[in-house]
Amino acid sequence: MPAHCCAYGCKSRQTAGENIKFFRIPKDEHLRAKWISAIKRDDWEPSDHTRICSKHFINGQPCRDPTNPDYVPSVFCHRPIKEGVLQEKVQRHKRLVERKENIARSESAQALLTLSMDKPEKCAGTATQTPVVHHCDSEVQSDITLPVMTSLIVTNQFLKNICDSNAVTIKEQQLDQQRAHEVCRKQEDEFKSLESRLQKKEEENTQLLEELKKKTLSFKTIEGDDKKTKFYTGFPNFKTFHAVFLETSSKVKRKKTKLSKEDELLLTLVKLRRNLAMTDLAYRFNISQSSVTNIFHAWLDALYATLGGLVHWPETDDFEIIKGPLPINFVKRKSDSQVTCGDKIVRVVAAIVNTNDAIL
Repeated sequence: MPAHCCAYGCKSRQTAGENIKFFRIPKDEHLRAKWISAIKRDDWEPSDHTRICSKHFINGQPCRDPTNPDYVPSVFCHRPIKEGVLQEKVQRHKRLVERKENIARSESAQALLTLSMDKPEKCAGTATQTPVVHHCDSEVQSDITLPVMTSLIVTNQFLKNICDSNAVTIKEQQLDQQRAHEVCRKQEDEFKSLESRLQKKEEENTQLLEELKKKTLSFKTIEGDDKKTKFYTGFPNFKTFHAVFLETSSKVKRKKTKLSKEDELLLTLVKLRRNLAMTDLAYRFNISQSSVTNIFHAWLDALYATLGGLVHWPETDDFEIIKGPLPINFVKRKSDSQVTCGDKIVRVVAAIVNTNDAIL
Protein backbone atom coordinates (compact mmCIF):
# COMPACT_ATOMS: atom_id res chain seq x y z
CA MET A 1 0.00 0.00 0.00
CA PRO A 2 1.55 3.36 -1.01
CA ALA A 3 2.38 5.68 1.85
CA HIS A 4 0.61 8.98 2.35
CA CYS A 5 1.42 11.97 4.54
CA CYS A 6 -0.33 12.17 7.92
CA ALA A 7 -0.08 15.99 8.21
CA TYR A 8 -3.37 17.87 8.10
CA GLY A 9 -4.06 19.42 4.69
CA CYS A 10 -1.13 17.62 2.98
CA LYS A 11 -2.10 15.45 -0.02
CA SER A 12 1.33 13.92 -0.70
CA ARG A 13 1.29 10.24 -1.66
CA GLN A 14 4.09 7.86 -2.51
CA THR A 15 3.90 7.65 -6.29
CA ALA A 16 6.52 6.86 -8.90
CA GLY A 17 8.38 9.82 -10.38
CA GLU A 18 7.82 12.22 -7.50
CA ASN A 19 10.84 13.35 -5.51
CA ILE A 20 9.11 13.15 -2.14
CA LYS A 21 10.44 11.15 0.79
CA PHE A 22 8.40 9.69 3.62
CA PHE A 23 9.64 9.21 7.19
CA ARG A 24 8.40 7.20 10.15
CA ILE A 25 7.38 8.76 13.43
CA PRO A 26 10.33 8.29 15.88
CA LYS A 27 10.17 5.53 18.49
CA ASP A 28 11.87 7.61 21.19
CA GLU A 29 9.09 8.74 23.53
CA HIS A 30 10.40 12.27 24.06
CA LEU A 31 11.04 12.94 20.37
CA ARG A 32 7.84 11.15 19.37
CA ALA A 33 5.81 13.44 21.65
CA LYS A 34 7.44 16.50 20.05
CA TRP A 35 6.58 15.26 16.54
CA ILE A 36 2.97 14.52 17.49
CA SER A 37 2.65 17.97 19.08
CA ALA A 38 4.06 19.60 15.93
CA ILE A 39 1.72 17.66 13.61
CA LYS A 40 -1.13 18.95 15.80
CA ARG A 41 -4.03 16.57 15.16
CA ASP A 42 -6.78 16.16 17.75
CA ASP A 43 -7.26 12.73 19.36
CA TRP A 44 -4.68 11.13 17.09
CA GLU A 45 -2.05 8.49 17.78
CA PRO A 46 0.31 7.38 14.97
CA SER A 47 0.71 3.72 14.10
CA ASP A 48 3.66 1.77 12.71
CA HIS A 49 2.47 2.59 9.19
CA THR A 50 2.15 6.34 9.77
CA ARG A 51 4.43 8.49 7.61
CA ILE A 52 5.18 12.19 7.19
CA CYS A 53 6.60 13.58 3.96
CA SER A 54 9.71 15.68 3.33
CA LYS A 55 7.64 18.81 2.60
CA HIS A 56 7.32 19.44 6.31
CA PHE A 57 11.08 19.78 6.92
CA ILE A 58 13.08 22.88 6.05
CA ASN A 59 15.92 20.89 4.46
CA GLY A 60 13.68 18.07 3.23
CA GLN A 61 14.55 15.48 5.87
CA PRO A 62 14.69 15.13 9.68
CA CYS A 63 17.89 15.54 11.68
CA ARG A 64 18.86 13.89 14.97
CA ASP A 65 20.69 16.99 16.21
CA PRO A 66 18.42 18.71 18.79
CA THR A 67 19.83 22.11 17.77
CA ASN A 68 18.90 21.57 14.11
CA PRO A 69 15.63 23.23 12.99
CA ASP A 70 14.66 19.92 11.34
CA TYR A 71 14.85 18.02 14.64
CA VAL A 72 11.05 18.36 14.61
CA PRO A 73 8.88 18.99 11.50
CA SER A 74 7.91 22.66 11.37
CA VAL A 75 6.43 23.43 7.92
CA PHE A 76 2.63 23.03 8.06
CA CYS A 77 -0.37 24.68 6.42
CA HIS A 78 -1.96 25.33 9.81
CA ARG A 79 1.16 27.20 10.94
CA PRO A 80 2.44 29.28 7.98
CA ILE A 81 5.99 30.57 8.34
CA LYS A 82 7.64 33.15 6.11
CA GLU A 83 10.52 31.99 3.93
CA GLY A 84 12.85 34.51 5.57
CA VAL A 85 12.15 33.04 9.01
CA LEU A 86 13.00 29.53 7.80
CA GLN A 87 16.27 30.69 6.25
CA GLU A 88 17.14 32.55 9.44
CA LYS A 89 16.69 29.32 11.43
CA VAL A 90 19.00 27.47 9.03
CA GLN A 91 21.65 30.21 9.17
CA ARG A 92 21.45 30.34 12.97
CA HIS A 93 22.05 26.59 13.20
CA LYS A 94 24.90 26.85 10.70
CA ARG A 95 26.59 29.52 12.82
CA LEU A 96 26.12 27.38 15.93
CA VAL A 97 27.81 24.39 14.25
CA GLU A 98 30.69 26.58 13.08
CA ARG A 99 31.20 27.94 16.59
CA LYS A 100 31.32 24.42 18.00
CA GLU A 101 33.87 23.39 15.35
CA ASN A 102 35.99 26.45 16.10
CA ILE A 103 35.94 25.64 19.81
CA ALA A 104 36.95 22.03 19.09
CA ARG A 105 39.82 23.16 16.84
CA SER A 106 40.94 25.66 19.46
CA GLU A 107 41.00 22.99 22.16
CA SER A 108 42.93 20.60 19.89
CA ALA A 109 45.49 23.26 19.04
CA GLN A 110 45.89 24.16 22.70
CA ALA A 111 46.49 20.52 23.61
CA LEU A 112 49.02 20.11 20.79
CA LEU A 113 50.81 23.30 21.80
CA THR A 114 51.04 22.08 25.39
CA LEU A 115 52.45 18.77 24.19
CA SER A 116 55.05 20.46 22.00
CA MET A 117 56.16 22.67 24.89
CA ASP A 118 56.58 19.63 27.13
CA LYS A 119 58.94 17.84 24.68
CA PRO A 120 61.78 20.44 24.73
CA GLU A 121 61.72 20.33 28.55
CA LYS A 122 62.18 16.57 28.47
CA CYS A 123 65.03 16.93 25.95
CA ALA A 124 66.65 19.59 28.13
CA GLY A 125 66.43 17.33 31.16
CA THR A 126 68.02 14.47 29.24
CA ALA A 127 70.83 16.70 28.08
CA THR A 128 71.63 17.68 31.65
CA GLN A 129 71.79 14.12 32.82
CA THR A 130 73.88 12.85 29.86
CA PRO A 131 76.54 15.27 28.80
CA VAL A 132 77.41 12.84 25.98
CA VAL A 133 75.20 15.00 23.76
CA HIS A 134 78.15 17.31 23.22
CA HIS A 135 79.95 14.49 21.44
CA CYS A 136 77.03 13.82 18.98
CA ASP A 137 77.58 14.69 15.37
CA SER A 138 75.30 16.98 13.33
CA GLU A 139 73.21 14.13 11.86
CA VAL A 140 72.28 12.84 15.32
CA GLN A 141 71.41 16.38 16.44
CA SER A 142 69.20 16.88 13.39
CA ASP A 143 67.42 13.59 14.18
CA ILE A 144 66.73 14.81 17.70
CA THR A 145 65.38 18.27 16.68
CA LEU A 146 63.36 17.10 13.64
CA PRO A 147 60.29 15.86 15.63
CA VAL A 148 60.28 19.04 17.65
CA MET A 149 60.44 21.22 14.53
CA THR A 150 57.68 19.21 12.88
CA SER A 151 55.50 19.59 15.95
CA LEU A 152 56.10 23.34 16.01
CA ILE A 153 55.21 23.67 12.33
CA VAL A 154 51.97 21.73 12.82
CA THR A 155 51.16 23.76 15.90
CA ASN A 156 51.80 26.98 14.02
CA GLN A 157 49.44 25.87 11.25
CA PHE A 158 46.77 24.99 13.81
CA LEU A 159 47.14 28.35 15.48
CA LYS A 160 46.84 30.08 12.12
CA ASN A 161 43.64 28.16 11.39
CA ILE A 162 42.28 29.04 14.82
CA CYS A 163 43.05 32.72 14.27
CA ASP A 164 41.33 32.64 10.90
CA SER A 165 38.27 30.89 12.32
CA ASN A 166 38.17 33.29 15.26
CA ALA A 167 38.35 36.20 12.85
CA VAL A 168 35.38 34.77 10.95
CA THR A 169 33.48 34.28 14.21
CA ILE A 170 34.22 37.84 15.29
CA LYS A 171 33.06 39.12 11.92
CA GLU A 172 29.82 37.15 12.23
CA GLN A 173 29.28 38.52 15.72
CA GLN A 174 29.86 42.03 14.40
CA LEU A 175 27.30 41.38 11.66
CA ASP A 176 24.84 40.08 14.26
CA GLN A 177 25.39 43.19 16.35
CA GLN A 178 24.94 45.35 13.28
CA ARG A 179 21.65 43.60 12.47
CA ALA A 180 20.53 44.03 16.08
CA HIS A 181 21.37 47.75 15.92
CA GLU A 182 19.43 48.07 12.67
CA VAL A 183 16.42 46.32 14.19
CA CYS A 184 16.59 48.58 17.26
CA ARG A 185 16.88 51.65 15.04
CA LYS A 186 13.87 50.59 12.97
CA GLN A 187 11.85 49.93 16.11
CA GLU A 188 12.88 53.30 17.51
CA ASP A 189 11.81 55.00 14.28
CA GLU A 190 8.48 53.15 14.38
CA PHE A 191 8.01 54.17 18.02
CA LYS A 192 8.70 57.81 17.18
CA SER A 193 6.30 57.59 14.24
CA LEU A 194 3.58 56.09 16.44
CA GLU A 195 4.24 58.70 19.12
CA SER A 196 3.92 61.46 16.52
CA ARG A 197 0.69 59.97 15.17
CA LEU A 198 -0.69 59.66 18.70
CA GLN A 199 0.12 63.29 19.45
CA LYS A 200 -1.52 64.33 16.19
CA LYS A 201 -4.65 62.32 17.03
CA GLU A 202 -4.78 63.87 20.50
CA GLU A 203 -4.59 67.34 18.96
CA GLU A 204 -7.36 66.43 16.52
CA ASN A 205 -9.43 65.05 19.39
CA THR A 206 -8.96 68.25 21.38
CA GLN A 207 -9.94 70.32 18.36
CA LEU A 208 -13.05 68.21 17.77
CA LEU A 209 -14.05 68.55 21.42
CA GLU A 210 -13.71 72.31 21.16
CA GLU A 211 -15.85 72.34 18.03
CA LEU A 212 -18.40 70.10 19.73
CA LYS A 213 -18.57 72.47 22.69
CA LYS A 214 -19.26 75.34 20.30
CA LYS A 215 -22.06 73.42 18.60
CA THR A 216 -23.51 71.96 21.82
CA LEU A 217 -25.74 74.24 23.87
CA SER A 218 -25.06 74.20 27.61
CA PHE A 219 -25.06 76.29 30.76
CA LYS A 220 -21.45 77.30 30.01
CA THR A 221 -22.65 78.90 26.77
CA ILE A 222 -24.52 81.70 28.56
CA GLU A 223 -22.52 81.88 31.77
CA GLY A 224 -21.48 85.50 32.31
CA ASP A 225 -22.92 86.56 28.93
CA ASP A 226 -26.04 88.74 29.35
CA LYS A 227 -26.60 89.01 25.60
CA LYS A 228 -26.77 85.24 25.10
CA THR A 229 -28.83 84.88 28.29
CA LYS A 230 -31.41 87.33 26.92
CA PHE A 231 -31.49 85.57 23.54
CA TYR A 232 -31.88 81.99 24.81
CA THR A 233 -33.91 82.46 28.03
CA GLY A 234 -35.67 85.83 27.89
CA PHE A 235 -34.17 86.87 31.23
CA PRO A 236 -32.53 90.32 31.09
CA ASN A 237 -29.17 89.05 32.39
CA PHE A 238 -27.32 86.01 33.69
CA LYS A 239 -27.76 87.15 37.30
CA THR A 240 -31.53 86.75 36.93
CA PHE A 241 -31.10 83.27 35.43
CA HIS A 242 -28.94 82.24 38.38
CA ALA A 243 -31.45 83.64 40.91
CA VAL A 244 -34.34 81.74 39.30
CA PHE A 245 -32.25 78.57 39.29
CA LEU A 246 -31.51 78.83 43.02
CA GLU A 247 -35.20 79.40 43.75
CA THR A 248 -36.51 76.67 41.45
CA SER A 249 -34.02 73.79 41.52
CA SER A 250 -35.19 72.47 44.89
CA LYS A 251 -38.73 72.02 43.51
CA VAL A 252 -37.61 69.67 40.71
CA LYS A 253 -38.08 66.05 41.68
CA ARG A 254 -36.10 64.09 39.12
CA LYS A 255 -33.39 61.45 39.18
CA LYS A 256 -29.90 62.56 38.29
CA THR A 257 -29.43 62.57 34.52
CA LYS A 258 -26.66 63.19 32.03
CA LEU A 259 -27.34 66.95 32.13
CA SER A 260 -26.68 69.18 35.10
CA LYS A 261 -29.63 70.99 36.70
CA GLU A 262 -28.43 74.26 35.18
CA ASP A 263 -28.53 72.68 31.71
CA GLU A 264 -32.02 71.27 32.38
CA LEU A 265 -33.31 74.73 33.32
CA LEU A 266 -31.65 76.21 30.24
CA LEU A 267 -33.27 73.56 28.03
CA THR A 268 -36.71 74.41 29.41
CA LEU A 269 -36.23 78.15 29.00
CA VAL A 270 -34.91 77.75 25.43
CA LYS A 271 -38.03 75.76 24.58
CA LEU A 272 -40.25 78.50 26.04
CA ARG A 273 -38.25 81.37 24.54
CA ARG A 274 -37.27 80.08 21.08
CA ASN A 275 -39.95 77.36 20.71
CA LEU A 276 -37.43 74.89 19.26
CA ALA A 277 -38.62 71.41 18.39
CA MET A 278 -37.97 68.64 20.90
CA THR A 279 -35.79 66.85 18.34
CA ASP A 280 -33.74 70.01 17.83
CA LEU A 281 -33.19 70.33 21.57
CA ALA A 282 -32.20 66.67 21.76
CA TYR A 283 -29.46 67.29 19.19
CA ARG A 284 -28.32 70.52 20.84
CA PHE A 285 -28.03 69.00 24.32
CA ASN A 286 -26.90 65.58 23.09
CA ILE A 287 -29.67 63.60 24.81
CA SER A 288 -32.70 61.60 23.68
CA GLN A 289 -35.98 63.22 22.67
CA SER A 290 -37.86 61.45 25.47
CA SER A 291 -35.41 62.89 28.01
CA VAL A 292 -36.04 66.38 26.60
CA THR A 293 -39.81 65.92 27.08
CA ASN A 294 -39.47 64.66 30.65
CA ILE A 295 -37.06 67.44 31.60
CA PHE A 296 -39.30 70.11 30.08
CA HIS A 297 -42.45 69.04 31.96
CA ALA A 298 -40.61 68.62 35.27
CA TRP A 299 -39.08 72.08 35.12
CA LEU A 300 -42.24 73.67 33.75
CA ASP A 301 -44.07 72.58 36.92
CA ALA A 302 -41.26 73.98 39.08
CA LEU A 303 -41.21 77.29 37.18
CA TYR A 304 -44.99 77.54 37.44
CA ALA A 305 -44.79 76.99 41.18
CA THR A 306 -42.08 79.66 41.48
CA LEU A 307 -43.13 82.30 38.92
CA GLY A 308 -46.83 81.59 38.41
CA GLY A 309 -47.84 83.81 41.29
CA LEU A 310 -46.21 86.82 39.63
CA VAL A 311 -48.95 86.88 36.97
CA HIS A 312 -52.59 87.68 37.90
CA TRP A 313 -54.96 85.20 36.28
CA PRO A 314 -58.46 86.71 35.71
CA GLU A 315 -61.55 85.01 37.03
CA THR A 316 -63.98 83.35 34.66
CA ASP A 317 -66.42 86.26 34.84
CA ASP A 318 -63.73 88.66 33.68
CA PHE A 319 -63.56 86.88 30.33
CA GLU A 320 -66.98 88.32 29.42
CA ILE A 321 -65.27 91.45 28.15
CA ILE A 322 -63.64 89.33 25.44
CA LYS A 323 -65.80 89.08 22.39
CA GLY A 324 -66.39 85.70 20.80
CA PRO A 325 -66.42 82.18 22.22
CA LEU A 326 -63.76 81.15 24.75
CA PRO A 327 -61.78 77.90 24.74
CA ILE A 328 -63.60 75.16 26.61
CA ASN A 329 -60.80 74.72 29.16
CA PHE A 330 -61.06 78.40 30.11
CA VAL A 331 -64.79 78.10 30.80
CA LYS A 332 -64.66 74.85 32.79
CA ARG A 333 -61.56 75.66 34.92
CA LYS A 334 -62.61 76.60 38.43
CA SER A 335 -59.35 76.20 40.41
CA ASP A 336 -55.57 75.99 40.05
CA SER A 337 -55.78 72.22 40.32
CA GLN A 338 -57.29 72.23 36.82
CA VAL A 339 -54.49 74.29 35.26
CA THR A 340 -53.43 72.82 31.93
CA CYS A 341 -49.95 72.70 30.44
CA GLY A 342 -50.88 75.57 28.13
CA ASP A 343 -51.95 77.70 31.08
CA LYS A 344 -48.66 77.00 32.81
CA ILE A 345 -46.69 77.97 29.73
CA VAL A 346 -48.62 81.23 29.38
CA ARG A 347 -48.07 82.19 33.00
CA VAL A 348 -44.38 81.24 33.05
CA VAL A 349 -43.65 83.05 29.80
CA ALA A 350 -45.52 86.11 30.99
CA ALA A 351 -43.56 86.04 34.23
CA ILE A 352 -40.26 85.72 32.36
CA VAL A 353 -41.10 88.63 30.07
CA ASN A 354 -41.93 90.84 33.04
CA THR A 355 -39.14 89.65 35.31
CA ASN A 356 -36.69 92.26 36.65
CA ASP A 357 -34.19 92.52 39.43
CA ALA A 358 -36.65 94.27 41.74
CA ILE A 359 -39.06 91.31 41.70
CA LEU A 360 -36.26 88.82 42.51
